[in-house]
Amino acid sequence: MASRAVAPSKPVRQTDAEWRAGLRRSMRRIAQMTASGLLLGAAVFLALALASYTQTDPSPSTAADPAEVANWMGRAGAWAADRVLLVFGLPGVLLLPLLYVSARKLWRDVENGDAPETTAWWMPTALLLIAITLIATVLGLVFEGPGGTLPAQSGGLAGLLGAGAIRAVAARFGAGAEGWVILGLALTCLGVGVALLTRIFAIDWRVLLSL
Repeated sequence: MASRAVAPSKPVRQTDAEWRAGLRRSMRRIAQMTASGLLLGAAVFLALALASYTQTDPSPSTAADPAEVANWMGRAGAWAADRVLLVFGLPGVLLLPLLYVSARKLWRDVENGDAPETTAWWMPTALLLIAITLIATVLGLVFEGPGGTLPAQSGGLAGLLGAGAIRAVAARFGAGAEGWVILGLALTCLGVGVALLTRIFAIDWRVLLSL
C-alpha cells in the first residue's frame, strides 16, 4: 500500500525572534510619540513663559518675593524664561522652532516606520546652539549697554563672552585696525549664523504643516 507524503504544517504562531522584533518596534514608536508630545509641550510652555517674562518675577537672577509671580506659567515659567534670556539673550527665542521641528521629526519617524534616519538627532541642536551664540555675539557687539529688562544684555552671557573674545583678538591688531577687525568678525559671525539657521530650518513647510 503506497504511503502518502504528509505536507509540513505551516507555523501558526510567530517565532520568538519575530515577536521580540515587533515588540521592540512598538516600544520604539511609543517612546518616539511620547518624546514628540513632550517636546511640543515644552515649546508651548517656553513660548508662554518668554512672552510673559517679567524682570520682577522670582528667579535665580532676582531676589523677588516668591509669592508674587506674574509669569503665565508660574514659578517654573519665570525660572525657565530667566535662564534662557540670561544665557542666550533675545536669540534664545530660536529655541522655540527647534523644539517644534524636533517634535515633528520624531512624529514623522513614527509614520515612516523602519525607514533609516538621514540626520543624527543631535546635529540640528548643536548647529542651532552655534548659530544662537554667533548671533548673540553680534548683539553683544552692537548693544554694549544694559539689556533693559533682560537679565543680561541683548545677547546674554553667550553674547558677552563672544564679544569679549572678538575685542581681545581685534586689540592685537592695534588701535588703527581694531575697529575694522571687529566689524569684519561681526559680519562673519552674522553671516555664518544666518547660514546655519537656513540649513537647520531648510525644511518642507508644506509637509511640516500637514496633518
